[in-house]
Amino acid sequence: NQHRAKALDALANGGLPTKKCERYKYTDVQAAFAPDYGLNVKRLQMSVNPYEAYKCSIPNLGTNLFYRVNECIHAKDKLIDTDSLYVGSLVEFAEKYPDRFQTYYNKVAQDGVSALNTLLVQDGAVVWVAAGCKIDSTIQLLNLTVGHGPMMTNRRLLIILEEGAEASVLTCDHTVSKQAHLVTEVAEVYLAEGSHLQCYGIEETADNNTLFSNMYVVQQAGSNLEYASVVLHNGQSRRTLDIHLVGQRAACHASGLVVGGGAQHVDNNLL
Repeated sequence: NQHRAKALDALANGGLPTKKCERYKYTDVQAAFAPDYGLNVKRLQMSVNPYEAYKCSIPNLGTNLFYRVNECIHAKDKLIDTDSLYVGSLVEFAEKYPDRFQTYYNKVAQDGVSALNTLLVQDGAVVWVAAGCKIDSTIQLLNLTVGHGPMMTNRRLLIILEEGAEASVLTCDHTVSKQAHLVTEVAEVYLAEGSHLQCYGIEETADNNTLFSNMYVVQQAGSNLEYASVVLHNGQSRRTLDIHLVGQRAACHASGLVVGGGAQHVDNNLL
């Protein structure tokens, strides 16, 4: 909560980006946020069984699967909290590991969309890998959007790889709602010296789904990031990817694939 006041000030002073902003000239942010979306302020659990609702077009992924319905993480029995790996709730991570949380949370996220997310977000997902630990199987985070009316969801993702750690993370966006849905997501990724992360995203939502995803990556010396974004179906998607190569021999390989048609809108901006 201590981050909300600063985010509100930033939003009040700078507002949401407009088309006059070079990085947003292809996406009308004002129009996207204009409708009156509802917010699940009380964090009510949505009546959906994620195990039945999840229908991915890509078979045989072979992953460790975790579910997030709107902002709330489900299936607590599948969450991981060990000396070498944490996969779970951002709120619980902040309570149990306050020093780690304060070191990494909301340190590099910027612009009006990120400020709005910081102001409104209620929980998120964390993937933390200890130094020297190598995770063999892919960690898959499924994001399901659900709502009985037009809804706005604000998600957060924090990925931390300590020195020499290796991991693969796949995020999948799906919707089981016939209502319009607006999603903001801010992902902060920290790769320590010599770490290696494969980070992939697949979006397969609906024509009335709008997604604003901002990812900020900080890479130390000798770290390596393999990033790929795949859009199979959507309404409007805007992705901002900021890569901070702050150490020597840090490397990033970024790619993307879009299968679009009709009025679908995909705007990827990398810096």
